[in-house]
Amino acid sequence: MAIQAFPLGDFSAENDSSLSEYFLEDTQTYMCAEDIDDKRYILLGRTGSGKSAILSHVYEKFRNDNRYICAYVRPGKSYLDAIVQTEAFHDLKQAEGLQHILYKLIWHYIIMISVLREKYGANGPLKRNMPLIGEDLKAYKFLRKVQELSREDQTFFDIISDLIQEISISLKGITIKGRKNESTSPYQVMRDLVKETEDFHKKGFWKVVGGSKLYLLFDDLDLGWNPKSEDQQLLLRGLFEIMKDYVYRDRVKPLIALRTDILDGLSLPQKEKFENNILVIRWTKVNLERMLLLRLKNYGGLAEDDEFDRLFSYSEEQNPIDYMISRTLYRPRDLLAFCTYAINDASETGSSLIQMNHVITAEKRYANSRLQALTDEWRYLYPCLNLLAKLLIKIIKNSCNLSLLKPKELREVLIETKLRILTAPDTNHQYQGLKWFASYFPHDDQPDEIVQVLYRLGFIGYRQSVGNFIFSYEIEEMLDNVDKNTEFQIHPMLQSIPTNDFSFEEDENPWM
Repeated sequence: MAIQAFPLGDFSAENDSSLSEYFLEDTQTYMCAEDIDDKRYILLGRTGSGKSAILSHVYEKFRNDNRYICAYVRPGKSYLDAIVQTEAFHDLKQAEGLQHILYKLIWHYIIMISVLREKYGANGPLKRNMPLIGEDLKAYKFLRKVQELSREDQTFFDIISDLIQEISISLKGITIKGRKNESTSPYQVMRDLVKETEDFHKKGFWKVVGGSKLYLLFDDLDLGWNPKSEDQQLLLRGLFEIMKDYVYRDRVKPLIALRTDILDGLSLPQKEKFENNILVIRWTKVNLERMLLLRLKNYGGLAEDDEFDRLFSYSEEQNPIDYMISRTLYRPRDLLAFCTYAINDASETGSSLIQMNHVITAEKRYANSRLQALTDEWRYLYPCLNLLAKLLIKIIKNSCNLSLLKPKELREVLIETKLRILTAPDTNHQYQGLKWFASYFPHDDQPDEIVQVLYRLGFIGYRQSVGNFIFSYEIEEMLDNVDKNTEFQIHPMLQSIPTNDFSFEEDENPWM
């Protein structure tokens, strides 16, 4: 019987209602993320690596357990830009010396509201009509205010906008009733509000949390991110600067899902101080295979004891699963995309099994889609990566071997790449977005920095003469011991990318 095309679920696992059916709880990354005593709270990974899936699974696993409180902070689309563009936020920027305080206040405020909403809201593990009381009068007043602000239909942006508006009104010397308060300075108003928040945070808030274990989950912080915006930088930096107030408390586990490119572009003071708090998501070949097989069973009708050979044709020389995995950046989304293309091709040809030729046919479509995803992921730090990949591959094909490059050969390729970018006429728009390339390669005899960039992006791997090539999904930073025995390889995923976007003057015209 011919294979019928079927989806493999949502590629964004957190949006898949069947996540629990195929989620791998026994991976090292997930176990560390769930471990409330593990102080690594920055869940770092590339697009499609499973950051959001981990947070979603933690939330669904513990949210209805009365021993836990799981507060999930998921801002809306473009929240960063939307917040900093508000009139009230613009007014607050003019208050000298208050910006730094404001950014921290915003995050403390949203955390406390999120926790209270989860504990006392309609979806909380405790009864909705449980009274909000505190021994400290200020804490009680703060709770009452929060109860009014944290309506179930309010978004992250609504809550922060309300807070900013309230501060802005106060700083203009106007009370809630609209009367002028001539004796209070803007700094005093802000200081009083910060003190009120801190008092509640230190006393009333933690009394409300009580003996519960608390997960603070932050996701989608990249929505609307622009590293060139100073206001966005300061707002996001404020979250990391207050984390010490949470991560080192007993029974509290913050988890901030963060893309690798966001951390690279975030101006954190003394960034090295955060290194011990980073939990990098890494996938092994075995776990990728397990993940894919569970998806195939969940969506493709495979029985519990079925293996890949129920759908794929194997031979001693050709293993389609190994082939597909070797052409990923070891991310679930990559493998799911590749496999989906192969399933569709097998279905279109009426085949009863997914053959190796279906996988190879699917490879070009898969490679193009993944290159575009890579381009979108790094668009702020390294624009136009799709064009750079095609340019590099075209140059290498003209003179070298994509699968094996010596240091001298790679250097010569990089020199030619830079030369073509810098000498292209202004009318050639293809090259204009690649001017950044030269800033990482100012001297022809020192390609180390641009090689590190290409390695980190996943464009190239390396080895010392023998063994398998190493890519950034295995070791994040390339070793510095490049010598004459070092060999490089263009990632197999990129080797099938068509390069006809670029035409060189010296190219032969097949029609002439």
